[in-house]
Amino acid sequence: MCALSRTVMCVCVCMRAGVHYTPVLTRALLPAARVQAMLEQTDSRIATLKREAYEFKRDVVIAGEDTRTGKLVAEKVEKYFADQLRAKDNMIDKLHLKNQVLRSTLVRLETLLKQKEDVGDVLHYIDFHQLQIENKQYLAKIEEKNAELLRLKLSTGQTVQSLNTMKIRLSAVSKEMTRLRADIRSRGVLLSRLRTENERLCDAITSAQELGVTLARQAREASDMPTIMDYVELKTMQSALAAELSSWKRKLEVTELAATQTAAKMGLPRAAVEELARTGAGAPSSAGRLRQDSEGDEPQPHGRELSEGHRAHPRREAR
Repeated sequence: MCALSRTVMCVCVCMRAGVHYTPVLTRALLPAARVQAMLEQTDSRIATLKREAYEFKRDVVIAGEDTRTGKLVAEKVEKYFADQLRAKDNMIDKLHLKNQVLRSTLVRLETLLKQKEDVGDVLHYIDFHQLQIENKQYLAKIEEKNAELLRLKLSTGQTVQSLNTMKIRLSAVSKEMTRLRADIRSRGVLLSRLRTENERLCDAITSAQELGVTLARQAREASDMPTIMDYVELKTMQSALAAELSSWKRKLEVTELAATQTAAKMGLPRAAVEELARTGAGAPSSAGRLRQDSEGDEPQPHGRELSEGHRAHPRREAR
């Protein structure tokens, strides 16, 4: 695109945006645009010549050489130049068409610019200065927004990192929760089984207690025999009574001997002493009575003393 075309396009853009060049600015830009257009045209022409030289060497000098004679084939040279002329004609037509379009665009823009000048809506130097100030302000705002965007990106990166960390922790907590739920279910099953076993054991204990009470009542009702402890106590009592009986016998013998000696000292006749002895032999003495009592107690273990033993030892009833 040449400089003139770019100038026209710039004017078009400015017109569409509501910014209008003054004729002075337009006339000031045209010489520079022409020089720039000439430079670009020269560069384009040089590049075109280099390309044409390369293509001529490739298509005519190398490819058009006759392998038998070593000379160029005239038909290929003519064909190459005919193609080049045809391409030039096509380029001329395209450039004419483009020139017409640009001229019509330029005329339209100049007309529009003249209309804007007539109504006084023309961009002056102060307007350019104001636009530069606004441009700087917008650039500062853009820099501020870029800094804020960078800060938000950094914050977003930290947030994403925290989110990933929380996701990892959430996964670990979810696994732990799943494990705890499984543990709770297993513990619940075990607790139900233990409760069932406890109820069964309580029923068994209650049944055993009832059976024990029933058996104890039946044992008390079925048997009234003394217990072993009662027998031991009776044997102990019998031994104590036998020892007391022996002691009283010795005391009685001593008393009788003392009575006989006293009667002899008192001078009682021998006949009276013998009569006293006979009287004592005919009447049962206290020792004899004790002996009879002890002998009468021995063959009756289930008599009065046994009943007293039962009354003295109520723990047998409990057993």
